[in-house]
Amino acid sequence: MTFEKQIDLDFKPKSVCISSDSALITFFIDDKPAEVYQLDEWKKVREFEIITSNLFYQTNDFLLLPSKDESGTYYSFNPLTGDSLKFEKHSKSISFIASSKDQSYVLSSSADGSLIYWDLSDALHPSPTILETGEEITYITFNSQQTLFATLSSSYISVWDSKSKTKLHQIHTKHSQTRTVTFSTDSQYIFGNAWDNYVYIYSLQEKNYIGQLNLHAGIIRLFCYNNQVFVSLSNGQVMKLKYSH
Repeated sequence: MTFEKQIDLDFKPKSVCISSDSALITFFIDDKPAEVYQLDEWKKVREFEIITSNLFYQTNDFLLLPSKDESGTYYSFNPLTGDSLKFEKHSKSISFIASSKDQSYVLSSSADGSLIYWDLSDALHPSPTILETGEEITYITFNSQQTLFATLSSSYISVWDSKSKTKLHQIHTKHSQTRTVTFSTDSQYIFGNAWDNYVYIYSLQEKNYIGQLNLHAGIIRLFCYNNQVFVSLSNGQVMKLKYSH
């Protein structure tokens, strides 16, 4: 498995936000407006001033914003229509939020150790189901087909079936401070990154860690788009993963 250089940015991003369909990527930069790029043609489509430090997750149509307090409440907000919804179920602060591509449901995790599935069939009255309680989940991601999602805690990467909402696999993390994870496009591997320069590779077939790559730069975010896996680096590079079985 190797990486090839994809593009050099003229800035060093502090963090990255991906839209739920992965078509847009937003880079947050210290003391500057955020920049939004379209991945199909890799061009900048807009800039905007950051109005809140609590911008947490961007779907196609709305923003998911955790409350500034420790109540475990968060809100969805449509910046075009002004519509908003309030989600209340967690007892402590929100750790992560993710939306399905069709926006039919939302997953959220909390410092209270709970993972909640929010059914949005009735858009005005989200219906919560607690999937599990345990270690705090700090990251959630979907595979490109939206048939699976993965949750990350300090000890485990768990893979779930999206339709049945059942856990299929649980893999020990190689690094206890793993920050983000993403599926390979064929859903045979999961790639993870921690607070170092390495990409950690896990096989879903073997249900285990199988290797790592040193990129010699800090990794901000891994993400999958259009049958490719990308990595955003702290040195301002965005690289594309090439792998073979």
